[in-house]
Amino acid sequence: MFLEDKKYFQVDVFGKSGMKGNPVAVFFGGKDLSTEEMQKIATWMNLSETTFVLPPTNPKADYKLRIFDPLSEMKFAGHPTLGSAKAFLAAGHASKDSQKLIQECQLGLIDVFISSDDILSFELPSASLIEINKEVKREFADALKISHEMGDLLLLVDVGARWVTGELKSKEELLNLKPDMPQLAAVSDFLGVDGVTLFAKDQNDNGPIEVRSFAPAMNVNEDPVCGSGNASVGFYILKNKLAIGPKYTSQQGRAMGRNGELKIELIGERVRVGGQTKVWLKGEYSTDDLNG
Repeated sequence: MFLEDKKYFQVDVFGKSGMKGNPVAVFFGGKDLSTEEMQKIATWMNLSETTFVLPPTNPKADYKLRIFDPLSEMKFAGHPTLGSAKAFLAAGHASKDSQKLIQECQLGLIDVFISSDDILSFELPSASLIEINKEVKREFADALKISHEMGDLLLLVDVGARWVTGELKSKEELLNLKPDMPQLAAVSDFLGVDGVTLFAKDQNDNGPIEVRSFAPAMNVNEDPVCGSGNASVGFYILKNKLAIGPKYTSQQGRAMGRNGELKIELIGERVRVGGQTKVWLKGEYSTDDLNG
């Protein structure tokens, strides 16, 4: 039956080379698991996200996805969306449309486009962009150890995941950043956000932008390569009419020894985020002793 086998995949997403992206754990056959049991598995996996691929409830969708970080369930996340789509195809399931999959999740229906065997992309039609109180901006600036001038440019971008998003003056400044993680977790909790995503592009540099995402409130001090964070950057660029795009490359993870690469398209008011996906681990799992 559809998605019944208890299969497990671990997929590397956005890695430019082997095992240099962001891994996601993808579980099939978990429709009888409770939310508490799914969270228990995700906490034990101790990755930035773990997902459960389930039969869809919306007839337009190919599957339903539930996404968990180590502490809670998420409405949406980028690299788990692409990794789960890759696992869905690798498990032998066919899409209703040869060019895309439709994912059902708490955010709604998400289009996942199939460019090739390993290149997938998701598209978000809109985001909520919310101004932040100036005093709170400066608390974020202090936690990030950036100037109040840079902190004043921060904006809350809600793409399902909620990222405080902003631009720094140089890649060097961004790569050398060492936030105060407990302080950043506290102010993130206060504002009710997942964390902070920052980006930078050096003057006269036509290469990729640099991105870093910090989510200590979610028990993930730094996300190696973050799809929703990069989507938030895309909407920030659109909002501020920055001279980047409509197509550009983003790199992320260098501060952690990773080598993530994302291809971003700004299509009108929409943002499409894509990159390489590769299955590295697959097998079966058992829930016999899950509550033992």
